[in-house]
Amino acid sequence: MVIQKKMKPIVKKKKESSSCSLI
Repeated sequence: MVIQKKMKPIVKKKKESSSCSLI
């Protein structure tokens, strides 16, 4: 869950990161 917080900004930069959100 903590990783999702860090991915939040990454997803905005790269939509592909959205796939990582599943992990």
